[in-house]
Amino acid sequence: QHLSRKLQEENRQLADQLQHLHQESVADGGLSVPELIRRGENERVEFKSTMRWNLKSDKADRAVEKAWLKSLVAFLNTDGGTLLVGVDDDGTVVGIGPDRFENEDKYRLHVNNRIKEHIGLANTAFIRYELKPIGDLKVLVVTCRPSNQPVFLKMGRDEEFFIRIGPGSRKLTPSEIVAYVARKVP
Repeated sequence: QHLSRKLQEENRQLADQLQHLHQESVADGGLSVPELIRRGENERVEFKSTMRWNLKSDKADRAVEKAWLKSLVAFLNTDGGTLLVGVDDDGTVVGIGPDRFENEDKYRLHVNNRIKEHIGLANTAFIRYELKPIGDLKVLVVTCRPSNQPVFLKMGRDEEFFIRIGPGSRKLTPSEIVAYVARKVP
């Protein structure tokens, strides 16, 4: 009986891992990161050069930070997708270095904290992220599955609702949100 229970638990864990891998594969079409970059931005793939650093003004910028977070919210509210941070709009890999974190742990902690703060802990079940090497550089790969509930980007007291339309994220007005959610929920 003990061995039978242990085998059942191992089977459940393997089934969970397989489901997670399948969900990630569905979110990005099962493509490798270099292939996603080669194909370019579309309704399911978004590139951002940095997560917090404005490369033009050479300083941290809340607008840059909001840009990648709104992409995640849009993926969650639509059909899912993959965000690649450390890749220019033209597909040039710049890596995570321009964000100027002391190390990769602090970089990942920043990602985690921003997601919890601005998207919400309840939505982390739909988001997976990891640093992946591309040549000598690393890129942040964030994979989102569609949420079963509307997801809002919370910036201070403001809440905004975004969806993906083509290769961009679009903010909806309150009346558009109501209509969109009504159409999406069975």
